[in-house]
Amino acid sequence: MSNTDSISAAGTEALLARMSRFLLLFAGVLFCTLLLSRFFFLPRFTQVDIAGASYEARDLPVLRASLSDAVQQLEEQRDALLFPVQYPQYRHLVQRKHAQADAAALYDRIDAVAGQFRQEGMDAVFFSSLRLDPALRVLTLEGDVRNVGMRSMTVLAQFLEALRSLPFVSSVDSPRFVRLQDDSIGSYSPFTIHLTIL
Repeated sequence: MSNTDSISAAGTEALLARMSRFLLLFAGVLFCTLLLSRFFFLPRFTQVDIAGASYEARDLPVLRASLSDAVQQLEEQRDALLFPVQYPQYRHLVQRKHAQADAAALYDRIDAVAGQFRQEGMDAVFFSSLRLDPALRVLTLEGDVRNVGMRSMTVLAQFLEALRSLPFVSSVDSPRFVRLQDDSIGSYSPFTIHLTIL
C-alpha cells in the first residue's frame, strides 16, 4: 500500500465521521418534524367539515360510499312514489278505482229504476244498504217498499222485473215476499236482493 492510499483512506474516514454526525442530526430533525406534522399539523389542514361534523381525509372515501348508498336508497323510494305504474300495488288500486266507478254507475242506474215507482211525489222503494262485491260481481240491495199501501208486494215484484231487464244484470235472486205493518210508515215489504253483474 502506498502512502497516498493511506492518506486518502484516512481522509475519507474522517470525512465520513464528520458528515455522519450532520447526517444523523438531519435525519433526527426530519423524523421529528414529520412525526409532529403527522399528529399535530396535518390533521388541522386535512380535516373537512361536512354538515357540522369534522372528517379526516382518510375517512372521506368511506363517507362517500355510505352517502352514495343512502342516496341510491332515497332515489329508489322517490321512484316508487313518482313512478308507481310499474308496481302491482298501483295496478290493483287502479282496478279498485275502476270498480268503484262502475259501482257508482250501477247505483245510479238502480236508483233510476227505483225512481220509476214513485207515486204522488213519494218514493216507493227505499234502500238501507247497497253493497258491491267486485270479486264476485254481486250487488246486494237491502231496503223496503212503502208508501203504496197494500200494494207493497206487487210493487216489489215489479221492481224485481225492472231489475231483471237491466242490460248489466245476469241474474236476480228473488227475496222473500212479506208484508209487514209499522205505525209510522204503514204497510211495507222488506227485501234483500242479490244481483249478479255481468
